[in-house]
Amino acid sequence: MTERQLFNTVLEQLRSGGAAMRCQELADLLTELGFEVRDGKKAGHKVFVHHGIETFT
Repeated sequence: MTERQLFNTVLEQLRSGGAAMRCQELADLLTELGFEVRDGKKAGHKVFVHHGIETFT
């Protein structure tokens, strides 16, 4: 699967998941796209970082 195909597949899953998507499922999808998942300052919070996207918030 090319990077573009992977991006389109993940994007479609995010769009169709809506508010029912579980946090772990979101984390797994973003990890597939190259994001690093870190623990946030508060318990249960996560921070997603991608070194190729400096302005991602």
